[in-house]
Amino acid sequence: MGYLSSLEAVARTGMPPTDIKKSLIDDVSYEIIYDMQQMCDVFNKKFVSSGIIKEQNNEIIFNPTFGLVSMFVGGADADVYLNGTLLDFKCTKDKGYKWVDFAQLVAYYLLSIISVRCGDIGINNDETAVYRLAFYRGRFGEIEYINVKLLGEDKIEQAISELQKLWGLKFI
Repeated sequence: MGYLSSLEAVARTGMPPTDIKKSLIDDVSYEIIYDMQQMCDVFNKKFVSSGIIKEQNNEIIFNPTFGLVSMFVGGADADVYLNGTLLDFKCTKDKGYKWVDFAQLVAYYLLSIISVRCGDIGINNDETAVYRLAFYRGRFGEIEYINVKLLGEDKIEQAISELQKLWGLKFI
């Protein structure tokens, strides 16, 4: 699992690690393997055993993207779209969130709306609407939901309008 996370970093940045042997070839420490197993067990209990992920008819998109508009922010993809919820996974040992975590998740929501209005096929269309945002804290098995209606439709529309002007976008 540590190996896969190292490969993800290479894929996202397009750059090899500074120490290839240590990052991609050496054995992963027992502590990291144990830590990952614990988080997998917590995930299984929280999502699978609890029924959040159903046996059938789930709408799941891993690393959903936001079409061409994601280029305006240097490329963006969320962690998971699951049955109307845009989820951001946090695996930090720290309690609580930083304001940038919330800002990032709201930005993903805005990008999901803007991309569809620009004609991209993506999340937040008629078939995969985003109704809520959520943080999943992998170490603690906690999910915190935010109903997007609580963000204020007028504020969301104002933000979208400002971004449309800033980026010179044409909506269809």
